[in-house]
Amino acid sequence: TRTLGEERIAVPDAFFKVVLCLEGTTKAIGFLYKNDPSSQSIKDHVCSVDNVEELAGFDFFYYMEDEIENTIESKSELKKL
Repeated sequence: TRTLGEERIAVPDAFFKVVLCLEGTTKAIGFLYKNDPSSQSIKDHVCSVDNVEELAGFDFFYYMEDEIENTIESKSELKKL
């Protein structure tokens, strides 16, 4: 982790976003971004929610039925959203 300024404010090396869509067929997708300047497409940051959970140490959709949770968290297809 990097720090900024005299107060040495911690700046994370990366950040994530997880999106859940409940309209129609339930879907989810994850994104991982390095905290660096980039002109890469959003497609270059797509990953599964399972991948984000593993790196971040969270279980985002624990309240869902396991069959649905396991199915949606394993996919990483941007075009399907």
